[in-house]
Amino acid sequence: MNKMKPNNSDSHHLASGFTLMEAMVTLGIVAILATLATPSFMDLIKKQFSDNYAKDMQYLLQFARSAAISKKGYVSVCNYTTQGDTLKCLQNTDWSDQVIVFLDNGDRQCSNCLATPGNGDRLLKRLSAPNSSVTITTGLETIVFQPTGQTGDGNGDGQPDQGTIEIKSNQKNAAKSEIKIDLSGRVYLSS
Repeated sequence: MNKMKPNNSDSHHLASGFTLMEAMVTLGIVAILATLATPSFMDLIKKQFSDNYAKDMQYLLQFARSAAISKKGYVSVCNYTTQGDTLKCLQNTDWSDQVIVFLDNGDRQCSNCLATPGNGDRLLKRLSAPNSSVTITTGLETIVFQPTGQTGDGNGDGQPDQGTIEIKSNQKNAAKSEIKIDLSGRVYLSS
């Protein structure tokens, strides 16, 4: 005779999945971690934007030097404002506005630094202004590249242009990128 054992599987059914309490605790931990990570992520985005703008500015300066050599002329770089159809260099060291590169008509007089097709200057390239989260400062008002590729006297002080352009994100403890221009006209980026 076979004796049958009672089936206890119905009384000891093992549940698979999460309980409501486990799911709520997990969601709470995820929410806390997301709240902590968001500011760091935003700082990372701002730094990346600043770094990209520094690379764009380096490219612009290298382009200006190359244009001076290839066109056998004086090429100027400055921040500017628009006055009607005229682009006028601002003659200050805050380059947070837009920046232009133009082939100078030969007067190389930056007392007015006008880049207009009518007076022989030719606009070669323009770099749009970054958003307000980036500050660009330099000791140079205008950078002039000579036909040899060396820097000229864009500031009217009798000395070749050399110096540093500092690009910094407007966040706490932000690292800055520096673009250095030496006497030979070479442009270097350091972060």
